Amino acid sequence: MTVTPDLFTAPFTAAESEVAKALFIARHIQPSADLSGRPVDELLREFDEEHLVTAVCAYVLAIRYTAANPGTAIDGVSLAFHLVLLRQTSGQEELAAALTHVLQTVHATIR
Repeated sequence: MTVTPDLFTAPFTAAESEVAKALFIARHIQPSADLSGRPVDELLREFDEEHLVTAVCAYVLAIRYTAANPGTAIDGVSLAFHLVLLRQTSGQEELAAALTHVLQTVHATIR
């Protein structure tokens, strides 16, 4: 596993942020839009801004991490980073704890 200081300290570029946002939308918002028949933009307007920012940040970090560690799953890495970021975001601690509990339950079930 390779983790360089630049992974966490290098400023996010606009290009990284756009790619990360597109990945987040494609993997999380678009499926909800498809199921509900609602437009992606409508769902994004209802999305908590802090949660969206942490999700995009998590994907930027995941993109960097998976580039340095081929073979790692970007969605799993982004989820781990997202949980870490949520735990450090004021007002989002309960959501992070709930998501962590769900993941632990799923992991215990599939073992």
